[in-house]
Amino acid sequence: MGLLDSVKSQITDAVQSQLAGFLGGSSKEGEAGSSTAVTDHVAEVVEQQGLGGLLQKFREGGLGDVVSSWVGTGANLPISGEQIQQALGSDLVQNLAAKIGIPTEQAAALLSQILPHAVDTMTPEGRIAEDEVAVVVPEISSPETEETEA
Repeated sequence: MGLLDSVKSQITDAVQSQLAGFLGGSSKEGEAGSSTAVTDHVAEVVEQQGLGGLLQKFREGGLGDVVSSWVGTGANLPISGEQIQQALGSDLVQNLAAKIGIPTEQAAALLSQILPHAVDTMTPEGRIAEDEVAVVVPEISSPETEETEA
């Protein structure tokens, strides 16, 4: 329960900073309900996938440089809703959209705004806490980069 509470807290921070105005007045439950629903369901996605597993899906989808920027201390590279759907799978995004009560495209766009900030918040100094053990998230680098850094 400790990890889920931590994930929810960090996602709540990301949701609050990104949600203002994003859903506008389109929510059936109003802003407070939407924020809570988004927080709970995005935290559930992260919890089910595991942060490491979630990042791995993006890497396998060719977005290693993007997620590495979220983990790193520099600026977060952007990601599109379409890239979110490709990396995580349309079913996952459709299920999230249904739970929140918004169209799939809007859920993907919302994730594209929330996930970079949530991952950034959950990975201070390039580390993730998973099962209360700090794990260093490896940077994706090309062989040329490794040779020049050596």
